[in-house]
Formats: sequence, C-alpha cells, structure tokens
Amino acid sequence: MKTIKDEIVKVQKRDLKYLLNSCEVSEIPVEVIETIAKIASEKNDNKPKDYVEFNGKEAVNFFKRLDYIIDNEEVKNMSWTDSVNYCSRIIFEMNNYANTHDLTIEKYKEKYELLKYKLRCAKEIVDSKKGIFKISGEEKKEKSSKSLIKKIKHKK
Repeated sequence: MKTIKDEIVKVQKRDLKYLLNSCEVSEIPVEVIETIAKIASEKNDNKPKDYVEFNGKEAVNFFKRLDYIIDNEEVKNMSWTDSVNYCSRIIFEMNNYANTHDLTIEKYKEKYELLKYKLRCAKEIVDSKKGIFKISGEEKKEKSSKSLIKKIKHKK
C-alpha cells in the first residue's frame, strides 16, 4: 500500500520487497534501490507492513505510476461492501486480461502476476473492513476473506 501527499510517498516495506520481483532494476530509482537494500539487510524484519518514506521527485513519480500498489487514499474510506466490489473489479480485470492475452508469454504472465499481487493486498483490505484483522497486521480472528473472494470469482 502507498500514500502520496505533498510530493512525499510512503510505501509499505512488503511492497518494496515485491518491487524487485516485478520491475527491471534499471527502472527503479536509485533512492528506492538503496532503501530496498537497507531493508533487505535488516535482520528479523517482523514489520513488513510498516511504511518507508520517499521524498525524491523521481521516486515519487515512480510510485505514482505503479498501479498494482494500492493507494491508501483510494481505499481508506471504503465500506466493507465497497472493498468487496473493489476486489471484484480486480478479479474482472484479471479474467479479462487472461482471456485476451497468452499467459505463457513471459511479459503477459508478469502483468497477470502483478494483478494477483494487487488482489492479495485488496483481500486484506476486505478483511480489515470486516474486522478480521487490521491493515497494520495485528490479527483479530483467524477467518479470512478467501471463501468470499472465491465466491466472487465463480460468479464471473
């Protein structure tokens, strides 16, 4: 998840780690690479949902373009129903993409994997809206939204 305000972007550590698997290193600004390297060297990082702040223009613009990292401003005031609908839209986008692209071709598969990552993050939002766990990661209940998301997928 990311938050962009006043030319400052805050990004969750787990999204930064995923970034290395989803982008060519040459596409990632130096400031971001240096931060990822620092995080990777941290031992026992048990707070993957903590945010890291960037204020460099290149880094901010880079994160603005990454649509698979969910913008907190877009989802923070959503109701539970709205968050389920948000997941439905991602699932629809995934299905549409899979139906119109050959996922055996690496570049198309990579884009599909980004959509899957976005859906995983969106499912956490659904859970947090339902009170299953907080977005900060603090567990409240063991139940998750997996069965709900499966039902939505089968409706499509």
